[in-house]
Amino acid sequence: MARFDQLTNQTTYKDEVWSALLKVESGNPLFSFETVSIPFNTVCLRAWSHDLSCLQLQETLIYGHAAIQAYQTYNEMNYLTYAEKSWLTGSGYAIKSPDQITISGKNSTFETECNGTSMVGGVFETTAENDLYIGGTSTGYFLVLSSLLANVTSNQTYLDTALQSADFIQNHLTNSNNLVIDGIFADICGPGSNNQGAALSSPNSGLAIEGLSILTSMTQNDTIQTWMEKTLSSSVLDSSWNNGNGIMIENTHFNIITGYVAAFEHSTNSDLQQFTKGYLSIQYNAVLGNAAINGSVTYGDLWTEPQKKNSDSGQISALSILVNAMALNKGNDTTSPPDSPSSSSKRNVTGIIVGSITGSLGFILGVVAAFIYLHKRHHKDQERSLQSPIVTTPPHSYYDNSYTSTDTSYQNSVNFRYHTTETLSDLWENEKESLQDSSSIQHVPLPNLSSITDQHPVSHGGMQGEEGGRRVIPTEQLIRMLAGRMQGEVQDGDLPPAYHTHQ
Repeated sequence: MARFDQLTNQTTYKDEVWSALLKVESGNPLFSFETVSIPFNTVCLRAWSHDLSCLQLQETLIYGHAAIQAYQTYNEMNYLTYAEKSWLTGSGYAIKSPDQITISGKNSTFETECNGTSMVGGVFETTAENDLYIGGTSTGYFLVLSSLLANVTSNQTYLDTALQSADFIQNHLTNSNNLVIDGIFADICGPGSNNQGAALSSPNSGLAIEGLSILTSMTQNDTIQTWMEKTLSSSVLDSSWNNGNGIMIENTHFNIITGYVAAFEHSTNSDLQQFTKGYLSIQYNAVLGNAAINGSVTYGDLWTEPQKKNSDSGQISALSILVNAMALNKGNDTTSPPDSPSSSSKRNVTGIIVGSITGSLGFILGVVAAFIYLHKRHHKDQERSLQSPIVTTPPHSYYDNSYTSTDTSYQNSVNFRYHTTETLSDLWENEKESLQDSSSIQHVPLPNLSSITDQHPVSHGGMQGEEGGRRVIPTEQLIRMLAGRMQGEVQDGDLPPAYHTHQ
């Protein structure tokens, strides 16, 4: 709701947002959730404890994320205070120093290094005394919240902790395809029995993309940007959470959507922006075409096929793209030129989006239920097995006083231009092959900051002409192709593709 108000430059839902956060604070003054009881929750069970009352750190960090979003929208200090309280709770379960072997609230020790690399920056997933599991979501939310707080306060402490968490994710949770696994146990430096923790799901990588996008904008660090771009491309081309048409098959849509929108808003790479816009447009049209019940403003859970029954969870999930889709056209809005058919069309598109969202928001009881749902759905989707093995790579560190870099060696090294094929499924596979063929993309360890200047720059313009016997087409044309295969027709000048209207 706060994001909707931010993108529409209004305060329609200000009272509802404030009321929801007040309710949260009334029961948890420090946003600590110290007595949350979740029977048979798998995360709490990892603590091997009979007492299943434990705090999952992402619970408090999710509320911090909502609070900082509200602060950015309404510019009222109370929201910032809530976000900082949430951050303080999360910070209490983050590893802060290289020689640290224990943490307050834990009765077991853990390793100071894993695979020769510091554990600083990792955030434990629960407060359970015996649970030494460091999660991709808990560390990812801490990265995002720290980055957002650093961005709005210019406080070096927040920036330092964000960079440390980025270090941890890169060194310990990133697999060979630059996707983020569920987590590791700090006492054994890896997944548990039955490969527990090695699963892949979209929230982990989505959080990494969001946090790294904000850090890239703040630090102008080309190494961080390259890693963000690799994770972003792999989350579409090398992940298991998209079907052959590029539509998300998971029910946990929120973090990938917000991650891609953050990349779109914070990046200056026009090819990346078109790539993210195309992917998000596919999700938007899938929601209106499949999830919407008979073209209404009520939505089912799945985006991949027509839905017959709406649900609260489907409503909340649909909002993740319905709201954020407005950001894709925000940069194209102008106020000075006179009206024209194209500008009128853009306003109509915005009106359609706002209308869809306004109707959808009528079904939402509050921010609290939304974020709790998203968190719970995340754990259900993390039961899949790991698609790619973890590889040991040299340690990388972004936590460095010299984090700002002006070198362009790694800037735009991920190529977001693609090859044409006959079918969308073939197109998807050919995109993967195109990226994997590039020596600058896959399976190349990111350098330490000090070695960036030794690398050779990659042209911003991307591939041109013929390559490997395959014809290269502009990103814009690719996006039209993707949209056309989904919608059956594409109108000229529509980027993102024309949005469906409700009948």
